[in-house]
Amino acid sequence: MQAPVKRFTLFTTMTVLIFIGNGLLGLLTGSVSSGPNVDYFVGLPGWLQIHRGSNGVSISDLDSSLLVVAICLSILLTWYLSRQLHGARKSA
Repeated sequence: MQAPVKRFTLFTTMTVLIFIGNGLLGLLTGSVSSGPNVDYFVGLPGWLQIHRGSNGVSISDLDSSLLVVAICLSILLTWYLSRQLHGARKSA
């Protein structure tokens, strides 16, 4: 595999993994319970709100601007980590 394609593939894979981790962290920390109903917030910015009630599970809100923020945060964190790891490999 060529070096630029390999780097792009690794960067994209890491970004997706960080985005998924961000969503799972939001699920673990962002829920509101009011009796039999529970509202879950996916992602740290809360871009997706899921409502679980007596009739089942439904998506109550999808905020596209917060989704863009979550994607940008994932890309920025991946870029920062890749720069830090690249510098650590050069010095070692």
